[in-house]
Order: sequence, then C-alpha cells, then structure tokens
Amino acid sequence: MNAQVRYSLGGALKTDKSKPRGVAIKLNGENEAWTMVMLNTEINFAKNPQEFGQFFEMNIPVNGKVDKENIAKLMKEVDSYRNFIEYNSKRGTTPSVSNIEFYSIHTFMFKDKESGDMIPARWKFVPVDGIKYLTKEELEKKGDKFLEEDFSQYVKNKPVSYKMYLVYANKKDVTNDTTALWTGEHKEDFVGTLNVSQYSGNTCNSDVYFPSEIPTGVGAPNDPLFPDFITFSKS
Repeated sequence: MNAQVRYSLGGALKTDKSKPRGVAIKLNGENEAWTMVMLNTEINFAKNPQEFGQFFEMNIPVNGKVDKENIAKLMKEVDSYRNFIEYNSKRGTTPSVSNIEFYSIHTFMFKDKESGDMIPARWKFVPVDGIKYLTKEELEKKGDKFLEEDFSQYVKNKPVSYKMYLVYANKKDVTNDTTALWTGEHKEDFVGTLNVSQYSGNTCNSDVYFPSEIPTGVGAPNDPLFPDFITFSKS
C-alpha cells in the first residue's frame, strides 16, 4: 500500500532543535484512504478548542513582544499546559526521524471482527532503530536543519521503518481527553510496518491533512478537540 508521509516541527521557531515533532501519513487503498496525524508525545497540550486557541494566542507578539508574564501565569494555572511541560521536561531531542516514536494521542474506535463491538484504542509508531536522544553537547553542535539533512541521506541506503501497534484502553483509562496519559501495561496488537523510502523535499508543505478521513471499521474519537483538528504545518 502506498503512503504519503510528511514530517513537521512544533513550536514557533522552525528549527530542528525543538523537541516537538509531528508526522502526517496518508494511506491510499483501492477504495478508501486513511489519514493519520501524530505527535511524538503521548498527550496533547490542550484538551479542548478553548485551551488550544489560548495556547497559540498567548504566544502572539503584541508590538513586537510576547507577554511573558501572562504566558508564565497561564502555564501554571492551566493543568493541561503545566502537565505537558512536565511531561516534555523528561524527554530529549531526537537526532533523526528514524529515532522518533509517534502517537495518535486521540482515542479511536476499532471494530472487532468477531463480535462487531467498537473497541477504544490509541496507536503508536515505534522506530525500528529505537528511540534515541542527543546529549546537550551534541545538540549544541547541530544546525537548524539536521533532521532534514539526516533523513535525505538516510533513505539513500535504506528506508526509515516504524512498527505500528494498536494500544487498547484499560477499563479506567480516560478516552475522551487528549491530555490524559495512559499508564501501566496495556494489551497491544502489531498492525504492520511503515517504510519511508523516499525524500521528496518540501513539495507537500501546503497540503492539509484531515485525520477525520478514516476507513470502514474505524470510528472517530469523542473528545472535544478532534472535530477541529487538522494539520497543515510546514515541515
């Protein structure tokens, strides 16, 4: 099955030194397509459209300056922001897209083939090369486009590979909140392997990816953020 894959960066500064990473994947079947939009974090920084909009609004400069005091205030007051920062503080910056694990964040519903029941699950893409982080010293020596440079060279020798798994919700897991972190052991099913074998430059930068494009047998999440969630960020 053919796939279009677009990597992207998060944050206001378009530098590969930023921690947030994203990927959009469009799988094209004979009769249906499936668009998956993921981040390299298990949780999101906002649980609803109001928090989502406020997060970006507070970072917009006014007269050339951002209101740092207001940002610091909201980061402490809003649980979603505070928890996301704490989560990210325990993670590093990856040296290559071949070392990034991606997560659906939203909980989708999957139809059981035998019973017909819809089962809640998230998914993750695990890099075959393993998750790796740069040291502080290594990161300081990197340029702003080291991910793109590494990727373009990497695929000349072999594809960047990820194994996709469905992660099923436990009974007490929150399934309608993208800021809810699932902990402990979960039942998982291996779905397949994604091989990214070609670098096509920035040709898909203007494309818009709608995660609401899902195939038969997959149900949309019921969290308040999903209906407004699309991605068009430049890679």
